Amino acid sequence: PPPSSYCPLPPEREGRPLGMASQSDAIQLVTCGVGPALAAVFSNPLEVVKVRMQMHMKREHYGIVATGRQIVRESGVNGLQAGLKMSMTRELLKCSVRIGLYKPILKRIHDPRHGRAPIWKSIVAGGTCGVLSSLWANPLDLMKTRRQNDPRYCTQRMLLQVKTDGILSLWAGVKVSMMRSLVATASSVPIKYQLQEAALDAGFNADSTPKLVLLSLICSFPAATTAVLCMQPFDVVRTRLYNARATPHSLQLGGSSTAYAAIAAAAEPNPIQIASRIAREEGIIAFWKGTSAHIMRFVPHTVLSFAFIDILQKTVDIVADAYRSHS
Repeated sequence: PPPSSYCPLPPEREGRPLGMASQSDAIQLVTCGVGPALAAVFSNPLEVVKVRMQMHMKREHYGIVATGRQIVRESGVNGLQAGLKMSMTRELLKCSVRIGLYKPILKRIHDPRHGRAPIWKSIVAGGTCGVLSSLWANPLDLMKTRRQNDPRYCTQRMLLQVKTDGILSLWAGVKVSMMRSLVATASSVPIKYQLQEAALDAGFNADSTPKLVLLSLICSFPAATTAVLCMQPFDVVRTRLYNARATPHSLQLGGSSTAYAAIAAAAEPNPIQIASRIAREEGIIAFWKGTSAHIMRFVPHTVLSFAFIDILQKTVDIVADAYRSHS
């Protein structure tokens, strides 16, 4: 979405419609949520691997294959889809804001009659969507991450947390989450925007869904890769913060059960304290733990999300046209 690598395609060019069809804001919100939710079915296993790699609290770094094998040994093949329902729900609700509100917000700050919006306005619109979506969906982000790290985490434990620590405990780590979205947007939107413009100016014709998906694939890879590299430190700190007061099992994965005892005992875990502990005990490179899994999950998820969104919106157009023709 604007935040992260979900960068909307530019507005319509003359004779070459790009991006999502011109539809009501309600249809935009629904389709922009359902598309990424469907994509999560395919990307969730790598998300689980990424979370486990980030929670490994030793200087040794385990790769994707080794981490995947550990998950399968502990929880079976189904362990790779831990938190799938929560992940799909999170994508549905978060991306409806993160992607679906982008066009309405951009229209508020830029008049389409004045031509294409400059990059800085695209970044402002994307950053706004990122902050709003992170604030809105943080409880789902927290529960999803804990579930992916510890398959035993369930709704009952979440309710116990709310009873013990209050409803605001579900917004733990929200500041880091918002910073993560802002950094991802600032690094990915300009890259994808410029690549799309260059491709179109060179004569690339994206007037059909397959060509549109191909353009998304080509432009999303460098944009998503750059976004992951820039936001990964925030992502690692957020993962540790979300799990700081979770189950003892989550604290023992790959490290001592006392590794985060002081943080876990804190009334409100401090992201700066977590970042300092990571740098001191695991080294600076630890901030990029899980980067390979994140890239392998992030790029396909972005392309699939836009493909599903385009298909859903085209289906809505076809149904609407058929209804109008028979009425």
